Amino acid sequence: MSSTVALTSQPLPAEVLEFFIDALSKDRSADARRAMRTSALVCRSFRNRAHHHIFWRLEFVQPPYSTSSKTLSRLFNFRGLVEAGQKLPLLTTPLYHIRSFKLAMDGSLFEAYAILENPDLVSILELIQKYSWDIRKVSLKGSSFPIVWPDLTWDFRMALKQLCRSSPSLTTLCLENMTGVPHTMLLGTKIRHVRFHLIEFAVGALDLLPRFRYNHPVEPQLESIDIDYTFPFPEDNPLNHSGTDEMSLGQYQSIFSGVKRLKYLIYRSDDLERFLSLAQKLSSSLDTVDLELSNSDNGFLRALTWEIPLDSLPNLGRILLRHKSLVSVGTRHPLVKVASILRNMIIPASLQAIEVAFEVRSDPPWLKTGHFFPDPHNWALLDKILTDNKFERVREVVFHLRYFTVQAPPWAFNETVFVDRCRSCIQDVFPLLYASLKTVHVDIRVLPVVGGNEEPIFDS
Repeated sequence: MSSTVALTSQPLPAEVLEFFIDALSKDRSADARRAMRTSALVCRSFRNRAHHHIFWRLEFVQPPYSTSSKTLSRLFNFRGLVEAGQKLPLLTTPLYHIRSFKLAMDGSLFEAYAILENPDLVSILELIQKYSWDIRKVSLKGSSFPIVWPDLTWDFRMALKQLCRSSPSLTTLCLENMTGVPHTMLLGTKIRHVRFHLIEFAVGALDLLPRFRYNHPVEPQLESIDIDYTFPFPEDNPLNHSGTDEMSLGQYQSIFSGVKRLKYLIYRSDDLERFLSLAQKLSSSLDTVDLELSNSDNGFLRALTWEIPLDSLPNLGRILLRHKSLVSVGTRHPLVKVASILRNMIIPASLQAIEVAFEVRSDPPWLKTGHFFPDPHNWALLDKILTDNKFERVREVVFHLRYFTVQAPPWAFNETVFVDRCRSCIQDVFPLLYASLKTVHVDIRVLPVVGGNEEPIFDS
């Protein structure tokens, strides 16, 4: 007598389905990106989770030495995709998943204007403003030549302003290489963090008229700023217009009165002095200082002999030092620069943490310490300075290491093995730090030089 067992299919829990998609999103290869797009066609659960990873960071990037046609085509295709999806009421629009929008142009000035004045871009900004309820960051990067804000179309300028002012979740705005940006850009917004590089502000003629003036009360708004030498900080030639009235100037100054984090790009020889001046103006609220050193000396090495008085910042608790040049065999000036700044720094008693960030060029076979830390004796210089008596009160030291590698085919390189071997060498490179009472954290990431482009997942 035979008995049969009825088989019943049980659907997988939603957590298991999401785990499959989340694991796939961690792979940066082109095959993984294609698999991610394909998984969105399987079922509704896969679709929603895949769209979360595909569209959460929406980027339109024009690579160097390329025309604008591909970027314009992607704008057209994305607009068509979104508008077609709105006709399907049972499916979630991709706009719902967008958390960050970035447009970067690295072509000619004429191509940059062609992209910014494209009606598809205006429509996308308007759709994001209407349907992306949780967008948090907007980035616009101009070409190598500055873009003049008043020369852009009225539709684009109004679409960007409305996106900034009507999106309560939008807290970060990044602009690069633009002139004539209205000084009222941040008024009436919820923006708390800005990155303005190569930006020049201006006061429009209408802003001086009582009818068009922003008459609402202005409170301390910004919490962190990432700027360079072009930024017109209050009390230091704040507005590039001779007709600036006291009310406009007061509104502009009030926005910056509560800044807690200051990041400054050191490029020119007088940038260190200007950075110290800005830090003094923010001394009552500043608790984090972030210095990014460029790969251009430009007389800056002479300034490294000066004292860097930060002891007048009573609330300063964290200092970050970054360098943009690659550390490699025979290239030690990034380490020397950071070590010189630490040596000449006068710190306050409130300082609790120091972070340093380097980009390192690493070549195979990745077996010895020198393969991960080129010229170990220069790294030992940092180890000695960070354990100096003046840093006795510092309780935490953090290293951010970004490794650039010339990767062979995927089967010849294992990122996990690389990171593990690198971590095993750290205590040999910084023996004094690990022997001290300080807490040491190391953040390691691998960015391939070739064969691993960091392209957005969405590609129309």
